[in-house]
Amino acid sequence: MVDYLAKNLERARKLYPSQESLILPLLYKMQERDGYVTPEAMQEIADETGATPAFVQSVASFYTMYFKKKVGKNVIAVCTNISCELCKGDELLKALRSLLSVENGGTTKDEKITLLEVECLGSCGTAPVVQVNNDYIENATFEGMVKIVEDLIQDK
Repeated sequence: MVDYLAKNLERARKLYPSQESLILPLLYKMQERDGYVTPEAMQEIADETGATPAFVQSVASFYTMYFKKKVGKNVIAVCTNISCELCKGDELLKALRSLLSVENGGTTKDEKITLLEVECLGSCGTAPVVQVNNDYIENATFEGMVKIVEDLIQDK
């Protein structure tokens, strides 16, 4: 295994006793290293855990927190599931696409922001919900998102 993971592997094995339970934290570590989960990283994880590369890829594909292609420095994920759609989440996504001049899954030219449409962020009672990196913005408004986008562009 690559040095980057090897130094954390012993500790991870104590926390995650089965080989299969190591897949999620290893995916996270590889994404942390490379900015996304590369096919090569999935192969390394498969080699380390004894899982098939297809199984590792299926795990990585199931979770929206693992990126399978390069993303910007910041990721904005807008929920458009039924609760968020009823609260204008789809309109918020459309406005953000226009503001950032990107399509769904696109990254701004300066590579600072990637905009994603996601199926559910699990906070239906506070719709619309937007995830900005690891933070949830509940009851999101366009005005509030403009401020967040401006801060991200200025690296605040």
